[in-house]
Amino acid sequence: MMNIIDIRHYVKEAQRGDREKLATLIHQFEPRIRKCLWQTTPAERDDLRQELTLKLIEITLHYDTEKAPTITEFQALLHEKKP
Repeated sequence: MMNIIDIRHYVKEAQRGDREKLATLIHQFEPRIRKCLWQTTPAERDDLRQELTLKLIEITLHYDTEKAPTITEFQALLHEKKP
């Protein structure tokens, strides 16, 4: 699986029109999508897989990587919220 830095780079490149990077992102998330599909009926799996893939593409192309926290910032947020 890609690390967070790779994902951020691939998202930025996909947003610039690099279809190969977008395809790689989809391929990286495919096992997680398929794992989630086991919770649905076999008749619904293919349609739902397609819908989830389209949603992944939509989110990737519209995600604002500049607003996303770095891993260090995210960890700090987690520590702030602990009681």
